[in-house]
Amino acid sequence: MDSEGRKLHSQAAQAREAGEHLKALQLEDEAMLAYQKDGDVLGFTEVIADRGIVLRHLYDDTSDKNFLYLAKAELTQAIRIARESGNKEALSLPIYQLGNVEEALGNYNEAVRCFQETIDSIATNPNKQPDPNSPAHNRPAYLATMKTHLAYAEYKNGDKSAKERMIKTTQESELAEDVDPKSKNTWVSGNYMSLAEMLREDNPEEARQYLQKAKEIIDANPTLKLRAKQWEKLKSTFS
Repeated sequence: MDSEGRKLHSQAAQAREAGEHLKALQLEDEAMLAYQKDGDVLGFTEVIADRGIVLRHLYDDTSDKNFLYLAKAELTQAIRIARESGNKEALSLPIYQLGNVEEALGNYNEAVRCFQETIDSIATNPNKQPDPNSPAHNRPAYLATMKTHLAYAEYKNGDKSAKERMIKTTQESELAEDVDPKSKNTWVSGNYMSLAEMLREDNPEEARQYLQKAKEIIDANPTLKLRAKQWEKLKSTFS
């Protein structure tokens, strides 16, 4: 039976995917308090990581970097809490989301470090009971997506050989099975969008092909409303 924290956390995730930023943040704060009451450090750090996602979405909507700075501060402290707790499973998600924030800030060297540490952490501390409401665990589609983010950051950091690794891991994420098809489709469409953005200047024709692949996944899954909005924003950057 799910704890109160998990129930609230799941509701927050639904609000987040619906683009209801304020509601998501409010529910995440309630979940945080419930996790603290239960002494659930894993849930506590995961919900802070999810706050980081909402704050990045707010940045996407407003272009206000203050949301990224706030996310970076919260995630840095979530990592400290996880390290001090000794719960190694609690480390992977906040480190991963910090990598996403560093990526959004253009700090690609730091993003590479975060993504690599996340992958190493999951490899050495896999969760034996994957939770469909919590992508922090060792789920093949999500792990492949983490590797895709690593390759993207490496490419942006100057390693052009990372392109082939990113294509490979994106394909792996698409082929991998997952306990939550919606999450998988969200990740895979995002991976193709990242490929499109990454190659927009270097290879516009190939970039458009990946943009179209993302659109096909989004169109086949009407529940991906937030991803559809992000796709339209990315499409507008193509001439």
